[in-house]
Amino acid sequence: IDISYNPLTKAEFDPIYNFLLHKQGSLKPFFVSLPQYRDQGPTSRTVSGTVVAGTQVITANNGSNIKPGMLFRINDPQDSNHEKAYMVTRVSGTSLTITPGLARGVTTGAALDFATPTIKVRQTSDSRDYSLNTDNLYSFSLKLEEASS
Repeated sequence: IDISYNPLTKAEFDPIYNFLLHKQGSLKPFFVSLPQYRDQGPTSRTVSGTVVAGTQVITANNGSNIKPGMLFRINDPQDSNHEKAYMVTRVSGTSLTITPGLARGVTTGAALDFATPTIKVRQTSDSRDYSLNTDNLYSFSLKLEEASS
C-alpha cells in the first residue's frame, strides 16, 4: 500500500511522524483504514455456519448489497486474533467468494465488518523520509505491506 499525504503543516505532520517513529519501522505492525473501503454499503453481516481455515467461499446471513471488490474484516467473538482483511470476488445469493482464503477458522455468527474494515500493515522500510517546502509544508509518503502476524 502506497499512501501519499497532501502537503501538511507542522501540527498535522508531527503526530503522524511520531506515531511512525514509535512503530520502529518494520518492527511493530499497525492498522490502517483506507477511505475507498469505508462505508461500502452493508455495515455488517454474519457468517452462517462454522467455516474452516483456507476456505474461499463463506455463507453470509444476507448477501444483499454485497458486491465484488468490497473489503471486510471478520469480528469473531470466539477468536479475537482474527486480524486479516478479505476482499469479496464473487457473490451468488448468500455465498461470498473471497480472497485470500480464510487465515483462521470462523464460527457461526461471526460478524463481517464492511463499514470500517482495517488492514494490519507494517512499514516496508525502517527509514522515514520527508521534505519541507518554501511554504513550511511537509511532503510525506508511506510504503506499507500487509502484516501476516
